[in-house]
Amino acid sequence: MAGEEMDTQRDYEDVLRLQIAEGVSELERPPAGQFLSALSCGLTLGLGVFALFLMGTLAAGSSALLFLDFLSRSATPLGSSSSS
Repeated sequence: MAGEEMDTQRDYEDVLRLQIAEGVSELERPPAGQFLSALSCGLTLGLGVFALFLMGTLAAGSSALLFLDFLSRSATPLGSSSSS
């Protein structure tokens, strides 16, 4: 494979077809599986926001704002909390 160049380019219509097929297969899952997935997502988002507010409340009087910013960014899935 050292001399071969891998083709990573795909036509956008192929990508769209693949994405539609994947979405349809996800929609055809059993209702119990979709419910558990939605419940898990809701708990993750809700508890994540709760944890950020809790950390902010507990560290409100401290002078370690840089450390609080680091903690809040590490607590979010993408580390993209807004900084003031």
